[in-house]
Amino acid sequence: HGSSCIEIQYPILFTTWVYLVGLDLLAPFYSLLLLLRAKYKLDCWMQCAVIRLQQVRRTIHLHNARAPARREEEKDAFAQEEVVQHLCNFIVESQDSFMDLWEGTCSPLVFWATKMLWCAAVIAFVLTVFSFWIFLKDAHLGMHVQDHFLALTVTGLLAPAVLSIIYCRHVQNEPPSLLPQARDLQIQTNSSQCVTPGGVSLQPVPSGASGPH
Repeated sequence: HGSSCIEIQYPILFTTWVYLVGLDLLAPFYSLLLLLRAKYKLDCWMQCAVIRLQQVRRTIHLHNARAPARREEEKDAFAQEEVVQHLCNFIVESQDSFMDLWEGTCSPLVFWATKMLWCAAVIAFVLTVFSFWIFLKDAHLGMHVQDHFLALTVTGLLAPAVLSIIYCRHVQNEPPSLLPQARDLQIQTNSSQCVTPGGVSLQPVPSGASGPH
């Protein structure tokens, strides 16, 4: 390189370029590791849920086999209530365990993995712009081509952030009546009632407790 090259005059530019390359390689790698960790946790939860579902199925069959003799109508209604009761317990317990797993382990992993992917995308964009700007600066093309290129790319990089800020302020200034009501969209995850085909309302009982007799 000649002494007129900008990276020779300012060695900090070369150091910055090296760091950008390193960060652009590491950010997606660690993001992938976090996502794989979250997937492993979800796979383990799914495997445990399937095992518990099989245990519930065996419990239902054993309980029905040991049930006292009744008339056919009473026996069918009793069997339906037993099935719904066990399934209600299984669904409520599975929802609680999944929410604990997601909020305690998976959600932070996905959050930081997403942040790292965004950082990797921004770093790749900045690295490309930085490298091409150095090339234009060393080419001495005149007419301030490198300055125009830098201004154009910086504007394109900042435009989404500015538009996001404007959109957020616009949403905050909307009348409350136009905003979605959280209470209309809220799902009753803690709802503990299940209804049998016969119209009987059942409450989930603790695991191991016997069903209605």
